[in-house]
Amino acid sequence: MAIRWQDLVDRLVDTDGVRLTEEQAIKALREFKETGSIFGVFFERMNLPHEDPEDASTWGPESPADVDWTGFPA
Repeated sequence: MAIRWQDLVDRLVDTDGVRLTEEQAIKALREFKETGSIFGVFFERMNLPHEDPEDASTWGPESPADVDWTGFPA
């Protein structure tokens, strides 16, 4: 089951652990959608099966294919 992009907006933090604003989060999600990664931004841990509790780079959706992008701003 895909994760709705709207549910990811509040789950993004910068390298200092500071939550992104909605505008910053949309920009970061756009980068994730287009490239499969986000430079300098991390998802908060979502307790997904693939996540390693010790490796923040594994947190969040595994790929853009795991996200429901319906209605995502162009």
